[in-house]
Amino acid sequence: MVVAVVRALCRDRVTLCALVFLAFITIVVVAGPFIVGTEPNALNLRHALVSPNGEFWLGTDALGRDQFSRLVDATRVTMATSMFAIGIVFSPSIFRIVRGATMAVRSETYVEAAVAIGCRPLRIMFVHVLRNTFPPVLVQVSLLFGIAMIAEANLGFLGLGVTPPQASWGSLLRTAFDNVYTAPFSFSGGMAQRVMIATRSSRRRSALRTFPIGVRGRASRTSRYSGVLCRVIPGVRCYLPTTGSPVSRIDSTARTAQRCRSGTDVADR
Repeated sequence: MVVAVVRALCRDRVTLCALVFLAFITIVVVAGPFIVGTEPNALNLRHALVSPNGEFWLGTDALGRDQFSRLVDATRVTMATSMFAIGIVFSPSIFRIVRGATMAVRSETYVEAAVAIGCRPLRIMFVHVLRNTFPPVLVQVSLLFGIAMIAEANLGFLGLGVTPPQASWGSLLRTAFDNVYTAPFSFSGGMAQRVMIATRSSRRRSALRTFPIGVRGRASRTSRYSGVLCRVIPGVRCYLPTTGSPVSRIDSTARTAQRCRSGTDVADR
């Protein structure tokens, strides 16, 4: 499955560019304090409203604070707040999606075949059920994460976010809005935030197209059991240890191991 998803992502250039940008943002957020080396809340009125240069990549605000350092720190705060909001507010909807996806996968033919050949419950849960319920859950979490980030930025812009001098996306936008006439470059941090939100939205839309391809293109897995070779679904093969017992029921027609031995392919029916 992983190989199929990677190949599908490589074919979609928009998704690949979004992943590269998100990986860069993640590295900046995690290693930002070690890269920047500047206190985000340090005041220096002599450098107030300095335009972007080699020392201050995104300029400074009205109090002389480095905008890039504050953007990195604000991204950490916004992402942590969004994850907390997802865990508290959106958890019921995520649980509902996980339950529905799990029940749908449990009724699939390849799960019944795994039970028939004697696979252990833990193996069925992790190999067959978990990896096939992961794509829809990931898409939904990406959607909710973007909504939570935008909601946090809106609250911060209205002054209902974190307490100053702690920065967040909304507070940075509010500061840039107050200085829009005297220092238009203050919106450079806001533009970076917009690019990040747009990248997440693009990644979410591409995931809706990519992950079904990855699921359909799962790698073939052959169970090493002595018995009759039977194709249950395209790309997946298993060996049935007994003959004469029903394998699956497709279009109200039972396929038995004896028919598979004679050359009947269940997947093609």
